[in-house]
Amino acid sequence: LANIRGALSKVLLNANEADADSVEDDTSSTGIEEELEKLQNHLTLIDALEERNAAQIYSFIDEEDQWNAMEEWERELLSSKEELTQRMEQLTEELVLMFMGEKAKNG
Repeated sequence: LANIRGALSKVLLNANEADADSVEDDTSSTGIEEELEKLQNHLTLIDALEERNAAQIYSFIDEEDQWNAMEEWERELLSSKEELTQRMEQLTEELVLMFMGEKAKNG
């Protein structure tokens, strides 16, 4: 448990540092690709949290007890999953449209 928690914390810290270091330009495909990569990293972290929670559920009275025992950042991240996946879908569509537009320009 401590190893998983430590690894999850490191991933989150690295993602936050990458966010602070990057300057995104949403009008370019590079900016969209960078945002998609960031969101994918967050989704990977969410998946890891969900796996951990599934493995630990019997250590708690119920799911509410488990939820209350989690760190605030873990609850926030898990709560953002639907919004995150919707944003990823939107960005993917934008990237495809940009690609199709460039392809049409270039013949």
